[in-house]
This record gives sequence, C-alpha cells and structure tokens, in this order.
Amino acid sequence: MRLPGILDQQKYFDGLVDAADCTESSDRLACLRAVPFAKLMAAINLSPNLFSYQGLDLAWGPMVDGKVFESDPLELLESGKYAKVFYTEYFTSKATFVSQIPFIAGDVEDEGT
Repeated sequence: MRLPGILDQQKYFDGLVDAADCTESSDRLACLRAVPFAKLMAAINLSPNLFSYQGLDLAWGPMVDGKVFESDPLELLESGKYAKVFYTEYFTSKATFVSQIPFIAGDVEDEGT
C-alpha cells in the first residue's frame, strides 16, 4: 500500500481546522492545541476512518512529507534504492538482490498503544 502525499492529506487537516473553529486563527496549529479535548475529539471523529465509505483511505496516518518520509517506502523498494546484497539461491542458482538491513513490514493488534 502506497503512502499518500502531504498535499493529498491537506483536505483532512483543513476539515479538522474548520470543525474545531480554528479557520480564522493566524496559527492554526496553536489554535488546535488550545481546543478543549472533547471539541477536538468531535472534530477528529468527522474524519474518514476504517468504517467510513472511504474504507482504508484514512485521514490520520503516515504520509510522504519530505521530512520523516522523504519518499514512499514501497517505491524505494521497487526501484532498488535500499541497502542490498547479491544473493544466489542454493538449489536453483537463481541470483537476486535482497535487503542487507532487516526490516519489519506489517502490523499487529494494538500497535502503538
């Protein structure tokens, strides 16, 4: 699954700012930080989630932002831009490049709690 870009997700931030009544603020992020929890949570709950019609098009997840994620990890793997070594399978003699640095892919129940 590819990560969305920051511009793709801007609509969700704008919707959150609007629902939290921070549209007129000169510093929208500072305004969101000052919003009472109950009001902020109600605004967040208006965003797409797992049970909304968008399904897995979630509003609040990782995205390519140019800082934390400079590029989409899946695109980097597909293009071969990762640490790799040449590996030859013993039985078939098939040669291929594989990752030299172990990485974890997937998720688990209660991840991040």
